Amino acid sequence: MIKIIENDIIQNGTKIGYIKGDDIYNTNGDKIGSYLGNDIFDYNRNKIGYIQGNYIKYDNGNKSISLQKAKLHISGETVPDICRAAIRLLFGN
Repeated sequence: MIKIIENDIIQNGTKIGYIKGDDIYNTNGDKIGSYLGNDIFDYNRNKIGYIQGNYIKYDNGNKSISLQKAKLHISGETVPDICRAAIRLLFGN
């Protein structure tokens, strides 16, 4: 399970990254991705996923994860669904 506390991304009690604006960073300070509107991008701004209805679509739309399932795995403060979806895809959890 991942928890978002303020801007920190915590997994099993360990900080694995943080959120700054619409960007997501690992603990080394490297930008690993971002989100804009309903789209999710990797660090090179390549689109790697998006939200469509109640699903997070990725792998060119061939795979999907229930947005509700992502919400169960990523808890925390008031974070937009697209941010949770980006964390799910970027950290692979």
